Amino acid sequence: MRLIGVFVFLLLAGLLAPQLALMSPRRRGWVLPVVAVALGVVLMVTVRLASGYDAANRRTNSLLYALDAGPLRPTARASC
Repeated sequence: MRLIGVFVFLLLAGLLAPQLALMSPRRRGWVLPVVAVALGVVLMVTVRLASGYDAANRRTNSLLYALDAGPLRPTARASC
């Protein structure tokens, strides 16, 4: 499963390659893009290590939005 995540990450990172030309003026070279990529990698690794997800501490990683398509008038239900 991790291999798929790495593959998707590399594909998405490849989409950012054309943006590197916009970030690198000719007189400064590749300083800004390299710093931006390094900062991004550091932030992703930090978040991954601090998240607390592991085999012993599983957490829900999805969110479900549901719509009750019932009648539009309010109904009251008593619960005991």
